[in-house]
Amino acid sequence: MPGFTAGLIAGEGVPGRGDVFPQGRVRTDGREGRFDDIAGRGPMILSRGGDAATLLSAEDRALWARLGGRFAQIGGAAETARGVIADLEGRYIQLMDEYGCDVLIKRPDYYLFGACRTTGLASVMADLRRQLAAA
Repeated sequence: MPGFTAGLIAGEGVPGRGDVFPQGRVRTDGREGRFDDIAGRGPMILSRGGDAATLLSAEDRALWARLGGRFAQIGGAAETARGVIADLEGRYIQLMDEYGCDVLIKRPDYYLFGACRTTGLASVMADLRRQLAAA
């Protein structure tokens, strides 16, 4: 399915910008099903290897909260830690590997704003903030 090449997407050179966010099978806290049914709908920052919320400034956390955004952590199919989403089909882990990233920033319409390494999250969030301010 083709994605967006313009609009509310991260700037040039950001992996995943405008791509479709897949709906793979996941499990967390004893519940299993499609990602949006288990993890929820709306804007989301999905990360592996830690909680992305801890990487954001207070300003970015406040912006994300105003947008109704949430945070989720993803792990492999064998993941059992409470609150971590197990990627049963490996779709999200594979997507992150393909993009060379640890973080996916999902729009509420199941497209990606972009993807980045944890070290680049502040820059991608600054881009989002700029675009929203200009709208």
